[in-house]
Amino acid sequence: MTRYPNATEIDSSGVGNMPYAFADTQMDRRTFQDNHPLINPLAIPYFSISLPTIVPYQEPEEFPTVLVVAAVVTVMAVAVAVGIIVYFKRRK
Repeated sequence: MTRYPNATEIDSSGVGNMPYAFADTQMDRRTFQDNHPLINPLAIPYFSISLPTIVPYQEPEEFPTVLVVAAVVTVMAVAVAVGIIVYFKRRK
């Protein structure tokens, strides 16, 4: 560690024996301290991720009301016609 040249490694763990103090310029220049600093820099691998594709919103299909009404009217008309035929057959 160049900032603390007297720091040594604890039991070949990769951790230094002297805390590392640093200031953050983003947060009102507060001082933070790392009590377990690494002796050697750590390389963080880059993993590329792919986000799911966004499918545009589609309105759901409306309930086929016209088709249902037409089917009900047709069934009722057939029922009335059958009823009239049965009625006139019994009258004869």
